[in-house]
Amino acid sequence: MSTSEAWLLDCGDGLSIAVGDHQFVELLPADADCREPGENADGTLAWQQSRVPLLELGRPAAAGGAGYHCILYFQQAPDTPLRAAAIRVYGAPERIRIDDTQACELPPEHRNAALAGAVLSCFVHEEKAVLILDIAALCGVDSAALAVAGS
Repeated sequence: MSTSEAWLLDCGDGLSIAVGDHQFVELLPADADCREPGENADGTLAWQQSRVPLLELGRPAAAGGAGYHCILYFQQAPDTPLRAAAIRVYGAPERIRIDDTQACELPPEHRNAALAGAVLSCFVHEEKAVLILDIAALCGVDSAALAVAGS
């Protein structure tokens, strides 16, 4: 049985995703004090002298705070430069351990056009489906707005 550690992210609207250590870069508060004027006007976030895609996959379940921007690295394909993206999350990420026995079918509530083609896998954690997504597919990697990590 294969086990892995991951970060569990609450993306709002009942959607939870998991990302690996190699993807998780930084967690920023998503309040007005850390945002630049015009942030998200074009679907991007200013980060380290670049603009990175900002993904907002859901809304918070209850009123309370702006949440966080979770900066992630991803690759379009093997042997290509790392790229950065931000995902809006609600609540602090939680460190979890997962194994092969937790794999499950994709629940109907997560079969929608917004996630079409981006779901790589699904598993159950604490009786809730958690998705593993292809971040590159969600970002539309052909976009010129994508920042090369470290540049």
